Amino acid sequence: MNRIIMALIGVLVTVTPTFAQDYAWQNFAAQDAMNTLHHQLLRQTIEGSQSQGGSAPTLAASETVTTYSTSRPVSAKAQRQFLDFIKERSGKEAERAVAGIFAQRVPQDMWAELVAADGLEPGDAVDAMVSYFALNWVIANQQPDAEFSLAGVQRQVRAAMQGDPAFQALDDAGRQEFAEVLMMNFLLQQAVLSDAYVRGDAQMMQQLADAAVARFKSEMGIDLLALKPTPAGLVASAP
Repeated sequence: MNRIIMALIGVLVTVTPTFAQDYAWQNFAAQDAMNTLHHQLLRQTIEGSQSQGGSAPTLAASETVTTYSTSRPVSAKAQRQFLDFIKERSGKEAERAVAGIFAQRVPQDMWAELVAADGLEPGDAVDAMVSYFALNWVIANQQPDAEFSLAGVQRQVRAAMQGDPAFQALDDAGRQEFAEVLMMNFLLQQAVLSDAYVRGDAQMMQQLADAAVARFKSEMGIDLLALKPTPAGLVASAP
């Protein structure tokens, strides 16, 4: 994974470490898909760790559509609800700060710039989830300089989505919402981590790590501290 941590300094908003690990999924068509996908990702991390061939199980790409076309109304809806979520959790000042950033640059464009070197791009919900999964591993393990290939994680996430009936049921707008909410969460978490890293704030980095670990355990049953990057993706370490 190439460095995707050292950007967005100067556009950081004040949020708590716990908030920086929260999804803003309320009232999104993708909410059920995200909830059930957690279980599929857990299965993939287990199967990947047991794989003898070193690659995650995959299905034919045609079996489940993960790509989407970008609609401005859908993006506007996702951003507005994301900003409302920030306002609810962190107040009006934080909401205005993030709204100002989004007014200057489209969130998807900022995300794309950060992850381009890792071979990720907008238009596929798989890549949005890959970036989020990998970033949270970085946060949880406090390895902001970690570099590893995301090809295995892409195969892993794609297989999880192909095994998730709720994701399969999403229409084009639902897949776009799914991806763009992940992108905005990625941007916020990455900014908080970058600021803590640059300032050498070990306490904040630990709080962020604890929040990431707690969220993935409670939501997915996945222990980010027990995963390791491999050609098969992020898989469970041998006991």
